[in-house]
Amino acid sequence: MVVTGDARRLDETNFADRKVEHSAVSVYENGKTVRYYVKDPFLHDVMVGSFDGQGPLEGITKVFALPAKILREGVTRMPDFLLANTTRDAILSWLTHGTSSNPISATTDSIKRIFNDTMAREEGGKSTQQRLTKAGAVGGLELKDVDLKGIEKRFSRKISSAGSVPEILTKTWDLLGDVGNFSESSARQRVFERTYDRELIRFRKQGKEKGLTGEALTQYADTHATGQAAFQAMEVLNFSRRGNSPMLRFLTATIPFLNARIQGMDVLYRNAYNGENTLGVDPDEAKRALMHRASLVFGAGVLYSLMHGIDDDDFENQAEYRRNDNWLISLGPLATEDNKYAAIPIPFEAGILLKVLPEQLVRLALGESTGEGLRAVRHSIANTLAFNPLPQAIRPLVEQTTNYNFFTGQPIVPFYMEKMDQAQQYRGSTSALARVTGNLLPEWAGISPLEIDNLMRGYIGSGWNYIDLVTDIVINRPAFGLTDNVGELVSQKPFFRRFLANNLGRGYAEDYYRMKDEVSRVVTTVNKLKTRDPSRVNEYRRENSEALRARSYVREVDKALKVIRAQRELIRESGLSKEEKGERLRNLRRREIRIFSRMPKSFGGQG
Repeated sequence: MVVTGDARRLDETNFADRKVEHSAVSVYENGKTVRYYVKDPFLHDVMVGSFDGQGPLEGITKVFALPAKILREGVTRMPDFLLANTTRDAILSWLTHGTSSNPISATTDSIKRIFNDTMAREEGGKSTQQRLTKAGAVGGLELKDVDLKGIEKRFSRKISSAGSVPEILTKTWDLLGDVGNFSESSARQRVFERTYDRELIRFRKQGKEKGLTGEALTQYADTHATGQAAFQAMEVLNFSRRGNSPMLRFLTATIPFLNARIQGMDVLYRNAYNGENTLGVDPDEAKRALMHRASLVFGAGVLYSLMHGIDDDDFENQAEYRRNDNWLISLGPLATEDNKYAAIPIPFEAGILLKVLPEQLVRLALGESTGEGLRAVRHSIANTLAFNPLPQAIRPLVEQTTNYNFFTGQPIVPFYMEKMDQAQQYRGSTSALARVTGNLLPEWAGISPLEIDNLMRGYIGSGWNYIDLVTDIVINRPAFGLTDNVGELVSQKPFFRRFLANNLGRGYAEDYYRMKDEVSRVVTTVNKLKTRDPSRVNEYRRENSEALRARSYVREVDKALKVIRAQRELIRESGLSKEEKGERLRNLRRREIRIFSRMPKSFGGQG
């Protein structure tokens, strides 16, 4: 900045320079503090923040950032994520920027743009995508840490034809990356086009006032309108805004999607409180328009909650994280016993305020326990907003150590499997690759198929589901010690299970095991009080009478579940066709659900 004349060194022997406080920056030179005056402090902060990863945490950041990068790649290139993210971005762009008349048209427009850009992939997408790329508003991040040899390999893959299986897989991987880039820029394209059309008129008028005509006027207006439109498109969610705090840069580099969530909340705040907008209208008018759209979504959230209530058995039986992260819309006449809902992902920050919050308030008013609301808030903060402070490099390992999945809020290995041989600790949904690996590993390795699945999903995300889909065809055979391949519903297969919900959820099971833990805690406490403080036993019994009355129910259910588990194992190991196995196992699952649903009402059951 000194070279460009944007900063100068302050002379501490000069009285005027000693008095400079505003826009003064202190640095160390040869161990001594030296101050500089900078003309533009904001430019200085941007320049400092641009050197991502450099500073006192540079070495450790590079080590811890690699697992986060692998997970991001393993998640963001998967087809189910691409569609879910497109839906979320389209809804959010309608809400915060008013890019379409309604969220449905915004979503369909985004899908259309992605398809068209993919078809024109060799040219870098359609015209709007190309203009955004040339203006630096999109793209380029995938090349941030790639050296010259890596760029040469990428170029060679572009111009070569795929022959071998590895080449086909690599080409497919690159294609998914491009589709991901087009998906991320679809909402930006709408902002770019609208802003360009508006600003072009303004800059043509401005150019005429300066005396410009003909080609000079056209170039002046186009250049300035393109720059303004590109800036507004980039500000839809500006991933380059990282700040210059070494600790924050470390966290955003090592915790996947944290920077995106921070930028999302920042955009929502600036739009709602400062009236910043891409419409070119007065801030107060923009704030009113935003509040109008937000009120529509909030009201829809209230109606959605009232529609489901707390007596919709299929809805209540969905896992809590599934209910929190999606709008579960009934398929209506298309619904079957096994496919009940379409799962539409909520747009993260705005979804928490306008869907999760009204839903939990309505459920609380209808008689739902406060515990569910608190769990929803905890899930939203730790997972939806990515505010779990554990770097991705160690998070799956911490989950393994604690036997607790932070996303689902459930044990990795359920208590009834803890005393089984490690190789036998798996469910029907456990991947074939994890089960084969579990059979091969010795006991001292200390890892079961369930834990292998959790570890791999923790490090490569939903990419593990597609690896399992391919390997299952090859290794789910008796030759590998696996004889229990079962037929699955469409809603249980990769991709489709992201957007379809069946009636075989684990919501009631989650409620039951929480109730069982509470009953166990209360009974243990009563037994301890009998020896430690007998005078408090009766009072404690009265305070926890509901849990104590549930003891007999828990004993009966545990006996019934033991029988069901034995039957499940017999079916899996039988010589039945996989379709017959699948149907019989689903019948056992429905039987479990009926048992769980008879829980006392105070614990979330039907009584």
